[in-house]
Parts: sequence; structure tokens; C-alpha cells
Amino acid sequence: MSRPVKASIELSALRQNLQIVRRAAPGARVWAVVKANAYGHGAVQVSQAALEAGADMLAVALIEEGAQLRQSGVTAPILMLGTTDVHAAEAAVEYDVTPVVFLPEVIFALESVAAKKGVCASAQIKIDTGMNRIGVRTEEELSAVLDAVAKCPHIRITGALTHFATADVPESDFGGEQIARFERMTALMRARGLNFERHAAASAA
Repeated sequence: MSRPVKASIELSALRQNLQIVRRAAPGARVWAVVKANAYGHGAVQVSQAALEAGADMLAVALIEEGAQLRQSGVTAPILMLGTTDVHAAEAAVEYDVTPVVFLPEVIFALESVAAKKGVCASAQIKIDTGMNRIGVRTEEELSAVLDAVAKCPHIRITGALTHFATADVPESDFGGEQIARFERMTALMRARGLNFERHAAASAA
């Protein structure tokens, strides 16, 4: 059996919500996450509304989602939050989508494509501080990634990010432990001379 369900999305409400976020964090840059067709709300329409309301950047999960936004005319920076494999490297460079990286072989794949196109590709390093999905988990893994970046003149690291695992459990101390781990790992990146922005969040956060 099918149930007749209708979702009515008020873009004016979305714009108002984003303005509230900006007031709550003055000076911070805001990423509007529009993965999974903006959670079923319409990726293109929601992206346009969010950018009009002051979002600085957009985030998607898959390269196909980033390509769709570019083909619709979106020119704002787009970050791809999902796993980037060597096969997605060419599309990421082609559509000017910033991938998250945490494996040296992906960095080398991006370098190869960017060098052939004569461009500098941006990337951000994902640090797994406890979500246990994707990202570098140890200082040794991070060092391997940074060693790879140092060998790639066509790659520019623009950010480091993590994802809170227990933001919806106020009584847990794990959130603080994740922040401390993120601080330590990004300090290692800065010690290598990298200049980048940091962002860390989850829906509950």
C-alpha cells in the first residue's frame, strides 16, 4: 500500500533559519549541507536559497551532487564530505569541487589530474576523532597524508574537519575529547606550515 504524503518546503523559513545561525555565530563562515537532495528538500532550490540568505559555502556527500549544483549554475565553493576515491578525482577537479582527503593515493590522483589541467586543486583533510567512519585516525596516518601533500605542488589544503560522534549525549565527555584530539591533529598540520580553516559539527552540535 502507498500512503499519500506531501512535503511543503518553505524557502522563506529556511532563509530565516540560516539568518538565526549567522546571528548565533557572528564572524563564522557557514556551510549549508545539501547532501541527499538537500535531505529530500531539493538540492538546487535549497542551495540557492541558502546562498541568498548568506551561506558562504555548500557541502554535498557525492561528486554527482556537486556536479549537479555546478550544472545548475552554482558558483559558490562546494565541499564533498564523502569518501573520495581515485576515480572521483578527475570529476572533482573538473567541477571545482573540494574533496575531503585522508589517503595518500587519493592525493596523488588529484595531483595527477590537476597537473594535467594546469590548475591548483583544493582539498580538505578529514580527521576521524571518534565517529569511526572516514578520516585519518592517528598522527602517523596524518603524517603520511601531509608527506603526500608536500610532494604535490598542484594541491592546496584549505581546511581540516571532523564530525562529532556524541553531540546528542550532553552527559558524555567524549565531545570534549574529540575537540582535544582535533586540536592536537590540526596543530601538527600548522607545524607543517599549512594555513587552513577548521570546522567541526554534527546535527546535534
